Amino acid sequence: MLLINDGDTSYAKLKTVESGITKIEYMQADMLDLEMLNRQFDIVESVGVLHHMVDPVKGWRVISNCLKPSGLMRLGLYSSAARQSVTKARALIKELGIGSSSSEILKFRYEILNSSSELGTELRDFVGWTDFFTTSEIRDLLFHVQEHQFNLIEIKSIIARQCKPTHRSMQPTNQAENWNL
Repeated sequence: MLLINDGDTSYAKLKTVESGITKIEYMQADMLDLEMLNRQFDIVESVGVLHHMVDPVKGWRVISNCLKPSGLMRLGLYSSAARQSVTKARALIKELGIGSSSSEILKFRYEILNSSSELGTELRDFVGWTDFFTTSEIRDLLFHVQEHQFNLIEIKSIIARQCKPTHRSMQPTNQAENWNL
């Protein structure tokens, strides 16, 4: 198993030991350097990574090339349809010149919670999101410097270009924004 995030690796190792599974090897690597391993994997999963890369399609291509024929790939990408409110909020934050330092984010949250200003009114819905209440999560949600969003047509086009015919894929569920590849 290859994991990018060190925290994920530690948690996976813990759960593997708890489950008594012994045939898993763990590694950590930079996604764009994976081909240097000269290995292929039965399953490749990338959630929360590709959409923050400068070139997510390049990262997708690299992990596709590391997938065994008949392998299974599962990706988590941001949906442009589902994140319309986030896109709108980011535009407002940029327009108002709000920075991403911890003190500016704290002031930003305070303003939303305690004000009837344009900012408080426009972004009040985010108070219901768990991401709103921790600095790191709200920074990732509304202040991240790099985010790509995809629609189903773009995903289908990328799959057609990237995936080998032997790779297995699951069809989208009845929730069109939830693709399991």
